[in-house]
Amino acid sequence: MLPASLRLRALPGLVIQVAGPEVFVARGSLSRAPAQGLLAEHLRVLGAFARQRSLEEVCEALDDVLSPDEVEALAADLLEQGLLLVEGTDFGVESGFGRIDAHVPMIADQARVFAYAAAIARLAPGRRVAELGCGSGVLTTLSARAGATSVWACDETDIIEVARQVVADNGVADRVTLVRGSSRDLSPPAPVDLLVHEIFGVDPFDEGVLEALADARDRWLAPGGQLLPDRLRIVACGVGGPRWRDGAEQLENVQVVLDRLGLRMDPILEGARRLSQHATGGTQVPELTEVIVPKGLILDLDLAGPMATEATWQVRLSTSREGQVDALLVWMEIPMGAGEVLSTGPFDRRTSWGWLQYDLPGPVRVGPEHPLELVLARGTQDGLDRMEIREVRPG
Repeated sequence: MLPASLRLRALPGLVIQVAGPEVFVARGSLSRAPAQGLLAEHLRVLGAFARQRSLEEVCEALDDVLSPDEVEALAADLLEQGLLLVEGTDFGVESGFGRIDAHVPMIADQARVFAYAAAIARLAPGRRVAELGCGSGVLTTLSARAGATSVWACDETDIIEVARQVVADNGVADRVTLVRGSSRDLSPPAPVDLLVHEIFGVDPFDEGVLEALADARDRWLAPGGQLLPDRLRIVACGVGGPRWRDGAEQLENVQVVLDRLGLRMDPILEGARRLSQHATGGTQVPELTEVIVPKGLILDLDLAGPMATEATWQVRLSTSREGQVDALLVWMEIPMGAGEVLSTGPFDRRTSWGWLQYDLPGPVRVGPEHPLELVLARGTQDGLDRMEIREVRPG
């Protein structure tokens, strides 16, 4: 039983998504899995705790729609799912990016670490630095060693205790301040000159980078301050061949089964359609003969400017070859300054991210006079941001 005097508040920056009829998904942390199966009553209680209030105050505020027992049960559920925070407690995440195992591949990623190290060595000396999501502390430590006058960094998970040890073991603790909590709740003691961040996912949007970075950038940076990195490019190529069509073949097989048996199973068929268009992590590097549409730019984001992207946008990718496209490979190119670009694509040094593979529902014929046209969107799925490919057609 929760005490009536218990003071709670909703986590800042909650993202709510409709998952079905009167069922919702909520994400309140970049490091925690989204909370599934929320009902309208959960949202009422969350809304009532938009500012810090006692459980008793919320019971009174909602007494026309929910009983005190119902409010208490819903609040307990939201607490368990990490969507409410108790007054006076630290916000933290023990799973996901809080596990040291999740950070080992990032440190082993030489392309990633060395690209950031070179950029930090060039930009950090003599500047006040902040890092958004410091993880195990490697970039924070590199910033201090490069000659930053001070480094302030935050992380919302248990991994910050590893960062504290790393900072101390490397002799830079006197210039580093580490704070555990959500970046939306925190800010450095004074504006900084350089904001370092690396919260990109395999899908560039799925760690909520745009909203989190815009919030930190606007509150933390001094006038004339700089982001590292300050730009993100998303590129794609089109490949052909049967091995790229696992999702599409699954849809075809489902359709064959239903047709031959004369069955109607619309939910299964719709699920197969969704899966056929769902991006999976790429592992197979294509042969050059399989690349029908060469690399082309599909989105160029200025992270120092307005973060909003269009709900949908259209892209045309040209090719000099006649051929059949069965899948799209999508990856990031992150300019790091001084002409250096960190690429996560299949034709570059392998990174901890890798690339995305979108199997097409069916082959698309392209050629010099028929470029590949894409309709893309920034959407959400299971509470996570996603880049969606809504339509693929020959031009």
